[in-house]
Amino acid sequence: ILNFCNKYSGYIDNLVTNEHIFFIFLESRFAPSTDPVVLSLNGQLGCSSITNSWFETGLCLVQKSGIETNPFSFNNVASILYIDQPTDVGYSYSTGSKLPSTTDEVIDSIYWFLQFFFNEFKQFAKNDFHIAGTSFGEHQYVPSLATRIIRENRFAMSTDKIPIELVSIILGNGLIHPHIQQLSNAAYSCDTEDNLYKPIFDKSTCQKMITHRGQCNYLTGKCNACKPANMYCKRTLEDPFYKKTHLNPYDIRKNCIPNIHIDSCYSVIKDIVSHLNRQHVKTEYGVDYKVGEFLNCNKHVKSRFKMNKNELMDTIYHIEKLLATNVRILVYAGDMNWYNNWHGQIDWLSQLDWIGQFQFNEAKYKDCL
Repeated sequence: ILNFCNKYSGYIDNLVTNEHIFFIFLESRFAPSTDPVVLSLNGQLGCSSITNSWFETGLCLVQKSGIETNPFSFNNVASILYIDQPTDVGYSYSTGSKLPSTTDEVIDSIYWFLQFFFNEFKQFAKNDFHIAGTSFGEHQYVPSLATRIIRENRFAMSTDKIPIELVSIILGNGLIHPHIQQLSNAAYSCDTEDNLYKPIFDKSTCQKMITHRGQCNYLTGKCNACKPANMYCKRTLEDPFYKKTHLNPYDIRKNCIPNIHIDSCYSVIKDIVSHLNRQHVKTEYGVDYKVGEFLNCNKHVKSRFKMNKNELMDTIYHIEKLLATNVRILVYAGDMNWYNNWHGQIDWLSQLDWIGQFQFNEAKYKDCL
């Protein structure tokens, strides 16, 4: 493990819930005393955030040729905190009988963790704080945690809690409103003008998707968390992509095995998992001997959350609450990403109920670079 900054890793143990939460904290390479702190919550449901530190945003990247310095690491400009949540994901584990199975339970754990963390790292408690996430981390954890922090900050003085200086949340190609965004798949896959790559499906498939879109909208309008409605929408608006193409749903310029699991499209994930299972890496990180094989994703955790329909819940109301405060929100999407594509991002953003809704919907596109 290369040394480019002060770094800390290990566990913060909740002796009440018997959760042992693994974290990695990388101080900013530039000015850690004043640079912001970014909490990174990435990964699909039941998947590790630590993996992402070696895949996209951390100090180094695992490549076929070995370990390389990451020139685009978040910690060029910020101190970055990764945690594996919920417990039993990545290096985190639990010794209790009650395991988290809802977003609310996970947010309880993360908020408790942050209180303990800033109590130990007091020098960072006053720094600007940002929460960044993609996929399920962005869908559920980021908006929910942000509103929890805002609520707790109001009573911090009277409850002896540390106020967290939340400045912004960063939402990358995430799933904020599953059903609004599901409906966008036909537009992204079939439009000839807006698709920057090319239409993905033939005319017959596109026509079927457009027809099914109306029925999907009707069913989810009746019950947006009902499994039959979700299954219909998935079968008609998502499955055609995996059945009819061999494209990478996260980058349609590339091919992969037609499977939604990210491991199937990025072979480097297997290399990262192998790296994180090496004993010298575990020793360097301070991984508890009780932790067995590191897995990028835990199917049992995913199953627990699916049983409680967490995948189907939208979090727009959290976004609307945040927009009523001074918290800034950045939503970004890769134009070649089919899954949670940019069409869907625009669709849910345009339906937000907030004071700036009209101005936002009337705003013109402009280059940001």
